[in-house]
Amino acid sequence: MRKSLCVILSMFIIASLFGCSRNEGGGSSLESISISDVFDSSPLLSLSVASIYDERISENLMTSGQNSSDKENSTKSIISSSLTKSSAISVAETQIPAYLQSRKASNMTAIKSKITERFQSVAFQFVENRNKYEAGIYLPEFWTTKESGKIYTHGDIIANNIVVGECRVNISLFLDCLDWTIVKEIDSNEKMQVYSMQVKYENASVDIYRAVCNAQNISTFIVIDIRQDAMNLDQFQKLVNKISARHDLSSNKAGAIDYSNKSAKIIILGNSFIGSSEIQSVLQEIISANKKNLLIDVESIGYASVRTFADNEEISNRLHNDSYDFLFLSGFYGNDEVSFNKLMNIKAASTKMVIFPAHNESPNSPYEQFIISPNAGIADWKGFVESLLDAGIDKFRLCINDQFFHSTNLAGYAGACLIYSYLYKSIPVSGTIEARIARDQLNNYGFDYDESIKYMEEIRKKAYEYLYN
Repeated sequence: MRKSLCVILSMFIIASLFGCSRNEGGGSSLESISISDVFDSSPLLSLSVASIYDERISENLMTSGQNSSDKENSTKSIISSSLTKSSAISVAETQIPAYLQSRKASNMTAIKSKITERFQSVAFQFVENRNKYEAGIYLPEFWTTKESGKIYTHGDIIANNIVVGECRVNISLFLDCLDWTIVKEIDSNEKMQVYSMQVKYENASVDIYRAVCNAQNISTFIVIDIRQDAMNLDQFQKLVNKISARHDLSSNKAGAIDYSNKSAKIIILGNSFIGSSEIQSVLQEIISANKKNLLIDVESIGYASVRTFADNEEISNRLHNDSYDFLFLSGFYGNDEVSFNKLMNIKAASTKMVIFPAHNESPNSPYEQFIISPNAGIADWKGFVESLLDAGIDKFRLCINDQFFHSTNLAGYAGACLIYSYLYKSIPVSGTIEARIARDQLNNYGFDYDESIKYMEEIRKKAYEYLYN
């Protein structure tokens, strides 16, 4: 009974951690949180917990009084609580995960000695809450991954055909037959905690490194375990410092119709993030530099959601009567299905709907809508901006330092490149817009001009890769 209560409490706490996402309107409201326990019948491991998603949860950390230190402490508390054996649940207790099983010392020495400075990014797909995701794991060049379980909740990490570790989504509860001990907390911050741990079972013990990574852009955790006899701590930290996660975009329908030699007309609907990012003028200049024929309409309404546009008679008439080839739609904050379907029915049959979430929107709501809307496409502006931040671009190059962290015109440039590559299935060439944005970055925010030009060159390439690779 005590264990069951602990499991429920753990899931509720994790859900609470992800129960608040910033909304342009400020304040906080909690309409619903959905938690599903995903049990994996594979004998390799136990449970992937708390499949969590956000149903319009609006909270601005600045206006609510919760600062970054509070958030970091909250995250640490959640992760630490998950590491205690009180959360254990009995699942296939006679089975030991493959990476913890006995290994010949000579085999492990051979693996460890073979590691060089050459690491590579290896993709690991997983499915959760109707959504498909991809984690990027940075591994030595001769290491691989293999998904495990019917629903891909975890994957083996393999070197020389030997399972030496495991990657999991969300925080897995531990098997009762294993005795887990934290030997040392090596690193701890808002995004990640790294531990040295010892696992005992029967008459054996295995030392492992564990990283618990907070993938905030998709509201989940990624857990990496690696045996210590397979790599040293410096190598493990190199591995975990480049872990990434994103929704899988393989079915985003980008480039389904190539408009390279055609004229086209699009409309972008969104809130003040559309306006602050200057995406209309930025995209227009990119189109001119690349000698394309594209008409761009934009409606930027403060605090707007999908429902705002679905209930707006003037916009509804335009969508129905004007011959738009594409509608790029922002405003996904949860509970969008009825309004989204209304817009799908209102728009002209020839207009392609593309989900285009802005940076302050729910990380999961757009994808939930995408999964159940087979005729819609997706160009994840929010996810692309998050990937640029993860790659090291300064936050305040992309986000205005105001109450809602509105998008700058550099973030608008990222969104415009995403739209361009979605329509034309190619990487745009540079024009005059890059110099204007670089001057704005220098004059308004104090960022180096040449560095801004370099970032925009990378953004053009990465926008294409984000959609098609």
